[in-house]
Amino acid sequence: MMSSQISPVSIQQTLSENLEAIVECFNRCFETQLELSPGEAKPWSDALGVSTMAEAGLSVLLEMQGAWLQVLIPESLPLPTWYVAPNASQTSRLDTLGMEWASLIIPQDLQGGGYSTTPHANLLLAMQAADPHDDGFWIPVDVLDQGSPVAQIQFIFPVRGETAPAPAAVADFEQFTPPANSAPRKTDRIKRLMPLSVPVSVRLAEKRITLGQLVNIGPGGLITFPKSCEDLLDLYVNNQLYAKGEAVKIGEKFGLKINEVGAENPRVSGVFTL
Repeated sequence: MMSSQISPVSIQQTLSENLEAIVECFNRCFETQLELSPGEAKPWSDALGVSTMAEAGLSVLLEMQGAWLQVLIPESLPLPTWYVAPNASQTSRLDTLGMEWASLIIPQDLQGGGYSTTPHANLLLAMQAADPHDDGFWIPVDVLDQGSPVAQIQFIFPVRGETAPAPAAVADFEQFTPPANSAPRKTDRIKRLMPLSVPVSVRLAEKRITLGQLVNIGPGGLITFPKSCEDLLDLYVNNQLYAKGEAVKIGEKFGLKINEVGAENPRVSGVFTL
């Protein structure tokens, strides 16, 4: 896809329409209470003069059907220190941010679905490594704390980002660009099964109650479940437990971010010892 097909007007319009949801995703990920204020699109070459881009920070890449949009978030925001080496829960936060931003920032007719979030020691070098198109664009987004600007996020698009170097050591913040999507080849037998539709449901919690308790339930009644609100939700396929994940909000839609695939059903031993 040629970069001339990607209009900065469409990107800015999508940013404006979904700004509230974009900010909500950002604050939920980093546990902040900040505001974002997008500026006007400029030729990407102008971004080379932005001194804040030479600092460490986080690079978010969002797929745009053959190209990528790069979001550069400076460490001085400030970002939480865990962004350099996130644990499993924090990695899930960053993945959720990338997934939600991919659907909220990229116009629907350009969405590709891919995303990545990677720390870098120098965001300016990260931008150059992503290889922006010669006629690409840059949108500066001011970060506001109680109405006062504290930092600036950069949107660079489109970038190529077609190759991925060897994994980098966390301490070195080496550069990264996402690999081209590649799906494993499936056998003909499996391919014939792919069009089949299966019912998918998400189960919040379950418990047993007496019939007497059931008939007494009415509007305004409250039922408590033996499950923490932080526990993962169960995903059922054909009424069989298939995966576990956490609830996420994507715009005005409900979604499930998969954390575990496969279910370990406890086996009851048939041998009893005395």
